[in-house]
Amino acid sequence: MRRLYRVSFLSIIVGLLCHLPAQAAILQVHPTGAGQGNRPPQEGVISFTIGDNRSGDRPDDLQAAIDRAGDGDTLRIWPGRYLTRVTKFTEALCGNCQEHRTPVETSRGFTIRGKSLVLQGMDRDSTILVTRAGYGVLIIDSPSCRIESMTITGGKRNPDGKATDAGIVVRRSHVAIIDVAIRDNTSRIDSVVVGIGGIMGREGAEILVEHCLIENNGWDGIALYRGATALIRDNIIHAGRGAGIGITWDSAALILRNDISGFWKGIGSFGDSRVVVRNNAVHDNLGWGLVATGGSWMDASHNVIIRNGNCGFAL
Repeated sequence: MRRLYRVSFLSIIVGLLCHLPAQAAILQVHPTGAGQGNRPPQEGVISFTIGDNRSGDRPDDLQAAIDRAGDGDTLRIWPGRYLTRVTKFTEALCGNCQEHRTPVETSRGFTIRGKSLVLQGMDRDSTILVTRAGYGVLIIDSPSCRIESMTITGGKRNPDGKATDAGIVVRRSHVAIIDVAIRDNTSRIDSVVVGIGGIMGREGAEILVEHCLIENNGWDGIALYRGATALIRDNIIHAGRGAGIGITWDSAALILRNDISGFWKGIGSFGDSRVVVRNNAVHDNLGWGLVATGGSWMDASHNVIIRNGNCGFAL
């Protein structure tokens, strides 16, 4: 049985890595006045200028650049603060409700839908996406998407407690999230227990999360629901509520070499999920370090689990 699970997780990894997008056209996105200095234009690179938002008080049209990009294109996003034009909408499916077909009132910021795309910032300190929405970056029906080298922040909690609010929400897509900071999404509503998480994978999502900083958000660091799978490795996941990494329903994850602290629970498997947990540091959480409940299956080894409030590993 263990060999079967190892083969299954190997197939997850191969699937995630094989779906990284091949580059097509390159579009450079920068605010008015940022310019390219005295550098000559690059062959095959399109410059796409949007409004100057150095004051940080109004939306930019980064979404227009996303919409303009073709399947497989790369958007190189110059330093700056990019604000969303928030869209409210109703989801037909609920990620974490007992009845899947439950309508949910929510909002989205930047949206990638139905195509492969690379969003490439300059670095985490200078390319800042301020989402002002529950689903900060929503990726849906994307065959292959990559987000790297930027910060995603400033989300706003939806009043509907059923909404799986997060900096990045992935549905029915293959996505690599690399060297991204998802932080300070702390908006709360007194009538809603849940806040805004870091990354939420739902319905058929396949996600690679690598070298990311997920810090000071209002709910789980990373959560998987409804058949999502993920390879989560070499991340710092710090200071939130809920679980640092929570895998539930029938989802699956391979969790390697992460530093997880400052949550109610460090790493949890729930429902009928399947999880391999190796070589992680899980420390200074309010409750459990690791917890496996329900019909879930967890293979945990070579982890450092220290200074957690209730116990190290709860079964």
